[in-house]
Amino acid sequence: MKVRISIVFFVALFISIFIPLMASANESEYSVYINGKELNSDYAPITKNNAVYVPLWAVLGQLNMSTEDYNGVLKINHPNRILMVISDQNILTYIGRKGDVHSTRLEYPIISENYVMYTPLTFLSEYFDMQVAYGENGRIDITIGDLSKDVAWATPKGYNYTLDTIAKKFKLYKLN
Repeated sequence: MKVRISIVFFVALFISIFIPLMASANESEYSVYINGKELNSDYAPITKNNAVYVPLWAVLGQLNMSTEDYNGVLKINHPNRILMVISDQNILTYIGRKGDVHSTRLEYPIISENYVMYTPLTFLSEYFDMQVAYGENGRIDITIGDLSKDVAWATPKGYNYTLDTIAKKFKLYKLN
């Protein structure tokens, strides 16, 4: 009898704890808008280490930004720079318009969670020149110009050699 009561108790405890967690897994306390249009994504923003993260591919897609996986390194073309980053690592390398190379440590890196890449809002603000405003009821407004223009400089054929050299120099390739 005591065994049955214990089993019922643990089942009830399990249900009361995990069902609400599972129900809220796809919900978020935030709604994100880019240039006044709601972010269209199958994945909700998450909070981790006191930072709000949004699905990176959804943001890049909504902004029509040119992006490619370059030998394990995510290369993001911005009108003023090329960003090279690997998820779950706190190093960012970027190349300016004049070919000047910079490397920096990120306090909040791009992360992968459940096979989805998330970027912190601080990353968008600092490296994509976006303005982020937190509003009422969890609304986040991101404002930026058209980043799909003027990126031809970032993709010439011979430029991939330079990217390859920089990626090797800064050890940006993923180790398999």
